[in-house]
Amino acid sequence: MKYILTKNDLEKCIDFAVKIYFAKGSSVSRITGQARGLGTMINDWVGGKAVEIGVVEMLERLDKSKELILDFSIYQKGRIAEDPDVIKVRESGVERTPRLFLEIKNYGENDRWIGLTNEQFRTIERVEKGDLKKAYLIYASLQDEVEEPDKRLDLLGAFLQIATKDEYAKLFEKFVGLGKIKVKIYCILTLQDLKENGTRFIPHEDYVYETNIFKEVKQKVEKLEEIELKGGILPKLNYRGYSYPAKIGDLKVSGKASMYKKQNKKSETFFVKGSTDVIVKNEVLGEYKLSKGKVYKFDFGPAGRNPELFGEVLWISTMKAKELFGSDERMEEVSQKI
Repeated sequence: MKYILTKNDLEKCIDFAVKIYFAKGSSVSRITGQARGLGTMINDWVGGKAVEIGVVEMLERLDKSKELILDFSIYQKGRIAEDPDVIKVRESGVERTPRLFLEIKNYGENDRWIGLTNEQFRTIERVEKGDLKKAYLIYASLQDEVEEPDKRLDLLGAFLQIATKDEYAKLFEKFVGLGKIKVKIYCILTLQDLKENGTRFIPHEDYVYETNIFKEVKQKVEKLEEIELKGGILPKLNYRGYSYPAKIGDLKVSGKASMYKKQNKKSETFFVKGSTDVIVKNEVLGEYKLSKGKVYKFDFGPAGRNPELFGEVLWISTMKAKELFGSDERMEEVSQKI
């Protein structure tokens, strides 16, 4: 399912982001600890609100008897919002409280993990009185409907494209325009699903770990040192000075594969090559499919330049979440139950 964003949608999102910035001022991300100025706040809030609008529009299409009302309230700095993203349902002309708690999230293509902070989980659990099956996390992404490789998808850029005139408008021609930006569902899971399938990560003990751990490369491995795969399990290697976390568990290989080590001056690089098609399964990360005869760089470790966590989180890898909870049937379920 998809929804194409309109000019009115985007203007509403920008208006909300600017108002929330002036209400709260600059803030700090609860996960990364990084400061967020006006530009970052606009980028963060506009994307989030845009996917909320898109998801609600899709849910209303599935059940035309219901109008879902989103929360566009501006909460004062320091106040923790406990309301769901959909705060009212209008049905047959009568407003009522939703029967489900919906938390709608903006999923980015570079996201490795999804889930909640400990604080967020406890807040929703308290609001729903412990009934975790009534609370849904809906992840949706912003995508280019027509796939223009020479243009960049950025909602602020799209807004400035229509908000500026004359020579200034030319500055923003390289952004994907309105009418070509869609909201698409990535996956839907309940808090019960997250509790049963998620993994808890703790600051100063864990990091944001990489999940895209097999990257196809052009590398000859025949003359490299081969590492034995004992029991069909990839060895737990140290990477960039970080030890392999026990909570991630084994990487189990189905099929015939070999692992190789390339010794560099100050580091080591590892590669995997399958003599058959190979499936690598992990309870936390999900499932990887490697093609026969191709070489993959094995790149497990902390993700990004600043992998440090600044709060305890309950996360599920995006790969595993898509495998388990990517079906459209959940949208039908939500539209009926809410």
